[in-house]
Amino acid sequence: MSGNPHTHEINHPLKILVDQLLDFWEGVFYTCTADHPLGRNVLLALILVVCDTEAAHQVSGFGSHSATYFCRRCKLMKSQIGQNFDPEAWPRRDLEEHRAQALRWLNASSEAEHQSFFETSSIRYTELLRLPYFNPITMTTFDDMHMGLLGLIDTHISDVMQVDHSNNGGEGQPVISGKRPSNLHHPSPLTAPWMKTPQKILGKDVLKEIAKDMKQTILPSWMSPAPHPSLWARQGGEKLSAEEWKVAGTIHVPITLISIWGYHYEKEPQSQFFQILLNYLHMVHALCILFLRETSAPLRVEYRTRILDYLHSLRKLFPDFSIKPNQHYSVHAVEDLENLGPGHARSTPVWERDNGDLQEMNSNRRRGTKLISNFHSVTKYTVVGELEVTRMKTYCRQGNLKLVLDNITDPVLLEDFGEAIDALQAMELEDHRGMFSGTDLSAWTSPDRDFKKTPTVILL
Repeated sequence: MSGNPHTHEINHPLKILVDQLLDFWEGVFYTCTADHPLGRNVLLALILVVCDTEAAHQVSGFGSHSATYFCRRCKLMKSQIGQNFDPEAWPRRDLEEHRAQALRWLNASSEAEHQSFFETSSIRYTELLRLPYFNPITMTTFDDMHMGLLGLIDTHISDVMQVDHSNNGGEGQPVISGKRPSNLHHPSPLTAPWMKTPQKILGKDVLKEIAKDMKQTILPSWMSPAPHPSLWARQGGEKLSAEEWKVAGTIHVPITLISIWGYHYEKEPQSQFFQILLNYLHMVHALCILFLRETSAPLRVEYRTRILDYLHSLRKLFPDFSIKPNQHYSVHAVEDLENLGPGHARSTPVWERDNGDLQEMNSNRRRGTKLISNFHSVTKYTVVGELEVTRMKTYCRQGNLKLVLDNITDPVLLEDFGEAIDALQAMELEDHRGMFSGTDLSAWTSPDRDFKKTPTVILL
């Protein structure tokens, strides 16, 4: 697809996909396959839409994250996003109502009528609604990478605490020069007196401590190190990848903030810095649960408790900060954990890397191969580009190789191909991140989550 289609223009390529999916919903007979030389009937269905928020809303027919009804699971209005943190009070979306509104948008007689209806409903028609089984409300999932890493962690460090390379860190509160604000009770152990305390929290003094701790932290060989803190500022700094935000936000920042704020203010739990630390750790705890490769009812309860504690304390500590849609979506993420299981099977990093490779790859844009298929006595022609054919063949070769290596039982062949088998197994394990399988999870669900007893950072 060349460029980004504008709003409902995504329906043009979606129609091609849906036409094929409808055929496979009834069943397509292949005259011969590798395992079935006499042919086999194949059924295929679209299970989930997994992508970033902008693309997910466009593909599934929802308004953007700035629309009046910004959420694809509930109908909480954008104006209430910072006041209503009670999920039970959020009006849920209804599939039948959604389909009716989408068809009303489709049947509008003019572009002005399209736009007018969309502004009131935040719903457009999508070709995916032609699939008899598709539910855009529940089948458009929240991606862990975009919501958690590029959403929560990036937003909290860059927009909530904020990075300042020129001044020492403060408490995140506005300060009037020459006057002591009433809500400023405890100067930072790393900063000058209160009159010089800036608004941004991650000042050069805190960043210096983070950099010092980073040098003493040994990461596993398969984990990408985060850039130096001097590159964290968005303006003029390096744009961190999702994995770099994960390492920085769940390992390096907690280690340093706990050491400079947690122990220093342990006897002053109501101090601003201690509360800022606890607020941040609520988010880290929730994300570590979200990124686990297993889930359970107690873990989901703990996730929801932690994420709501995070939002409530965020609003209290930073009343001038506007709650973002991703922070609202994080509450709904527990629904995906319950209905779809852990997110690693549907997370997008591998496809994001694939998209990056495609964008950097030179192509002559040749039309390539014409594929002919026959379905219910109807002949269809599909033109596939040479690039797509090459990549598909590569995927098939890799899959066939893995199948062969997994079924080798001959000792001689095992010895000859042992290195290749070990390499493939290592590739499968390289995304295992979180806690050891033997980690005691009782501390996560303890009713009295004492600061000293509750794990503050998950370190492999």
